[in-house]
Amino acid sequence: MKNNITFIVCLFFFISCSSNADNSLDLLSDSFFIWYYKNHPVISTLHNNGDFHSTLKKNDFKSNEQYLVDLNRFYFELTQINMQKLSVINRVKYERIEKSILKLLYLNENLNEQDWRPSLKLEEVERGIEYLVNYNYTGEDRLNAIAGRLSDLEEVLENILTNTSFLSNVEYLNCTTKIKSIIRMLNNMEVSIDYKDDIYSYNSIIKLSNRLSVELKKFSNKLESIQKI
Repeated sequence: MKNNITFIVCLFFFISCSSNADNSLDLLSDSFFIWYYKNHPVISTLHNNGDFHSTLKKNDFKSNEQYLVDLNRFYFELTQINMQKLSVINRVKYERIEKSILKLLYLNENLNEQDWRPSLKLEEVERGIEYLVNYNYTGEDRLNAIAGRLSDLEEVLENILTNTSFLSNVEYLNCTTKIKSIIRMLNNMEVSIDYKDDIYSYNSIIKLSNRLSVELKKFSNKLESIQKI
């Protein structure tokens, strides 16, 4: 009888610990993926999450610094959860989150790609516009999302120039390819969206697209100057 009671108490304690660990991971997981989509709005659009369609990830110093602070905080909180007390499913989730965080930390803290691979940011911009233009829905929401994302583009371009400390010949060519692709999408915006959805938003987007095409050509010239240094 005494052994049975001891077993039941131990079993209850084990289940309680496991439940606490699983609950902690579930909360962390929900928080991390909300943060992830907010900080990677283009990927959010790719996954059909409409919460961040109208934004681009800002790549200024303050945002980049906060991004790393957040990542390190998530990793610290993750390490406080005892993986051995998780359910089988949550162990897989734990490993997935851990790999995602470590990869992001490596890319942004060790490689510092924003300093020498601006083509990656330009590719993000290219996809961010492409996903919205080719999205399967129409109407005012789509136009507002496109207008919002385009409105962020100039600031993103300025921050690329600020962040880029070195540019190889190959990387400059990669950037040129991406810039041409973005300009091509902007120049085709008149036929890519429908003025019937909202004539005011349509006209604003066309005007903004034309201005951004000019800015991108200037941006390309500034990148060339960096490449020649």
